[in-house]
Amino acid sequence: RGIPEDFVLVFERASEQTPGVIPGDVRLKLRSKSHAVFRRDGHHLHMNLRITLQQALLGFSKTIHHLDGHDVVIANSGISTPGMVIVLAGEGMPVHGTPSEFGELRVQLEVIFPKALAAQEREWLVNHFDYPI
Repeated sequence: RGIPEDFVLVFERASEQTPGVIPGDVRLKLRSKSHAVFRRDGHHLHMNLRITLQQALLGFSKTIHHLDGHDVVIANSGISTPGMVIVLAGEGMPVHGTPSEFGELRVQLEVIFPKALAAQEREWLVNHFDYPI
């Protein structure tokens, strides 16, 4: 668990056997398969999470399925800004050789803005916020 990217496993004298010849080593270089949601960076995992403008302004709580199948809750009760990163300690990759340690899961938020506002929505915003338009 937690073997780093490009780690080389060596099986000493495990190559083809020939009488009178010392067999060589078999070497395997390990590489992670790409994933649709998560990207590995050492012991840390990165992912993007899309939220609505309403969730960005009022808060949100979303559950995702981790690589090993357990559920992880990603939440923010305050205002979330586009590109904001939520860091969840202990939800990254296991640290090789130290099974009780895990890296971080770093979740970058992508805020989905509406394509347009209805006239009533625009009027409400103008009347309730002190921002010039």
